[in-house]
Amino acid sequence: MLINSETALWRNKSKRLDFLRHSHASMLIEMGFAPLEIADRLGHESVKTTLDTYSHLYPDKDQQLADRLNQFRRAVPPEEEFS
Repeated sequence: MLINSETALWRNKSKRLDFLRHSHASMLIEMGFAPLEIADRLGHESVKTTLDTYSHLYPDKDQQLADRLNQFRRAVPPEEEFS
């Protein structure tokens, strides 16, 4: 394959677009948007594509989920817990 200056320029632009796309997805994840919403926004055919590509950006999401569930549990009055 012959690489000329035009090909090199296209590759640089492509890398910048990939970087912007990844940054945008990262920001949406950090803002708390659901993977399905992000998949829709990025034009992925399946939410699996989004999760396969960006799952490394969710390292503490399990802990955040547990913390929110515990906050909810503490907010429920004791007499209503087992009704």
